[in-house]
Amino acid sequence: RLVRSYAQAALEDVALWHERDISHSSVERVLLPDATTLAHYMLHRLNGILDGLLVYPDRMLENLDQTGLDYIEPRMASREELALNHTVSYIDQIASTSGQQHTYLDGDTVASALTYEAACMAAGGVLQLVDAIMSSRVHSGFAFVRPPGHHAEQGKAMGFCIFNNIAVAARYLHSKYGMNSILIVDF
Repeated sequence: RLVRSYAQAALEDVALWHERDISHSSVERVLLPDATTLAHYMLHRLNGILDGLLVYPDRMLENLDQTGLDYIEPRMASREELALNHTVSYIDQIASTSGQQHTYLDGDTVASALTYEAACMAAGGVLQLVDAIMSSRVHSGFAFVRPPGHHAEQGKAMGFCIFNNIAVAARYLHSKYGMNSILIVDF
């Protein structure tokens, strides 16, 4: 909140007409040093938390079992399944980011070393849910997957989305189950 408040103050500040005005404006004197120091401190603390984070998948599944919800094991979507909605060249572009630290895909979408794997797992998880519903294993479902997908286009990442998981699922329903009428509600 504090860093965000600095941005608001900077937007409301007036343009300086002379270098001596810098000494009279508290926004310029405080904004950058204080905000960057605070951001550095927060990231340092977050790294400390993440470095010591222990994840127990078995306990996570036990907790999920207590909710009464069904857990459907995700799988990797195949290149052929992704190609139901995405161009092969785009799939290849995303696959080429594997092992790379940072690859900017658009103004706000960045791929890291494991993005391709995570995106394939997210799309495959949605397809697993589709199969579970179509086989009557479950009657309805909600896929909690990351990265999300609804902004991704056929040949372009957008809005933090890599593969359009729901569009892949809709085309999968059509190709595997012959469904022609599919309603997608994006909220």
